[in-house]
Amino acid sequence: MPLTLYQVTLGAAATQLSATQQPICQIIVSPTPHDTYIGKSGVTTTTGIKIATTVTTPFIMGTAEGRSAFDATEVYFVGTQNDLINVLAITL
Repeated sequence: MPLTLYQVTLGAAATQLSATQQPICQIIVSPTPHDTYIGKSGVTTTTGIKIATTVTTPFIMGTAEGRSAFDATEVYFVGTQNDLINVLAITL
């Protein structure tokens, strides 16, 4: 399975992982300088899953085996504007 590195710069509103459709088995998100939240379109700091700055291990979503693939266009982040998020994706 190929690997894809996404670098996402957060905007003022929820920012999409990718505008291009790409089936993904798993994403690994590196810790960020400020709290960041992950979710679907319209994610907010109250509806998303928190990726805390105090965590030293990456946030992992999905399985490397590809049993529950999702699309890159379905993943959104919200947090501090202009923060850069590094996301490593295992793609199909």
